[in-house]
Amino acid sequence: DVERLDRIVMEAFEGSGRFEFRSVIRREDDTERHVKVIGEIERDAAGEPVSFGGIIQDVTDEQEREAQVRQAQKMDAIGNLTGGAAHDFNNTLAVILGNLEVVRAELDRDDLRQHCDAAIAAAMSGAEVTRAMLSFARQAPLNPTAVDLNHVVRTVATWSARTLPATIETKMALAESLWSIDVDAALMESSILNLVLNARDAMPDGGQLTVETANVELGEHDLAGRNDGIEPGRYVMLSVGDTGHGLTEEVAERMFDPFFTTREEGAGTGLGLSMVQGFVRQSSGTIHLDTRPGVGTTLRLYFPAQGGTASDAALESTVDADPSEQTDACLLVVEDDDDVRAVLVELLTICGYEVHSAGSGDEALDLFDNGPWFDLLLTDVVMKGGLSGIELVERLRVHCPDLAVIYLSGYADWTAGDGNAVRPGDLRLTKPVRMADLVNSIELSLSDRNT
Repeated sequence: DVERLDRIVMEAFEGSGRFEFRSVIRREDDTERHVKVIGEIERDAAGEPVSFGGIIQDVTDEQEREAQVRQAQKMDAIGNLTGGAAHDFNNTLAVILGNLEVVRAELDRDDLRQHCDAAIAAAMSGAEVTRAMLSFARQAPLNPTAVDLNHVVRTVATWSARTLPATIETKMALAESLWSIDVDAALMESSILNLVLNARDAMPDGGQLTVETANVELGEHDLAGRNDGIEPGRYVMLSVGDTGHGLTEEVAERMFDPFFTTREEGAGTGLGLSMVQGFVRQSSGTIHLDTRPGVGTTLRLYFPAQGGTASDAALESTVDADPSEQTDACLLVVEDDDDVRAVLVELLTICGYEVHSAGSGDEALDLFDNGPWFDLLLTDVVMKGGLSGIELVERLRVHCPDLAVIYLSGYADWTAGDGNAVRPGDLRLTKPVRMADLVNSIELSLSDRNT
């Protein structure tokens, strides 16, 4: 900064006599501090400059707060954009998935069912992409469960091995009796895969990939100066390291920026680490980056421990509904998208329910006043014009306080500002939804209401 400082002081000599600038200083312990310098040229009686002095202020904390505000504003803007796109995309996937489920229910041939299953799996993969995009903006609707992190790591390692070249040696050090964590298992898998692929790309000529898990205690001294927003306590750590080229300080500072990438054009979007960071923070954890040029890079993810050790059984699916065994309850489906509404009605009719539908909240009110008694309301949340799903429920519960309700939405963060409209017993589903999940949710709501 010497040349810049000389220029600033010379301009002060020739101008008002005052100067101000910011710089970075390195202390004896090799840490860096941001400083703000404010000074003024002192002149003698003849107006000649004789000295200059001023104040040097440590503004490191202020600089970090400003960076956090800028990052929050950027994530908020991208999150709003992504949320709108996710709504439209999820509605499209809901139509695709629903029609595939209808077709599959009518098929007798196993080979054709396999084709349907492959298409359904692809639709659900599309939904996972949407959730991953939302995760870096901390708007993803999470489905946290008790997870054995070692089990997830082994699972990802099994099916990701083919993505690693023979020149990369994989070393795993998984701690025994690992504490349980409460996270979304699907997004946990996606995050691990992202880290593995980043490590692979950092070692084009080969090297060693190290994956490690451990139980750790983070104290106040471990978190000092990090501004992670987490409390001292017990955490489960996941570490993914490589022996690649490492990162410069300038690149490391931008590694979690959305759409920033060091890859060649067409080789990546730059969303990977942003998604991982968003997922970790939304899971009340934190992520640390340790990198040195020419040595390698290690990313450490910390998740709050839930107490006790995890069980692999926590990862097993519990959804296995048989549509033929469902009740003949009367349902009202409220959805402003014609295609989504049509496929929902057909699916639920196949499952044996008596189904009525409405394209708006106002239409639903008329049906409720003049039609049959409904056992359950399945409603979209955000609808064009008129009543929203939440407002509709508020109106109906004035006269039917025990009405069973399931909210269905293509948005991720739709509950903000809903006040007391959504009760603890109301279920919330995000489009697209598998038929088995939808039926199980309906039966659960009806059984809770009856009890």
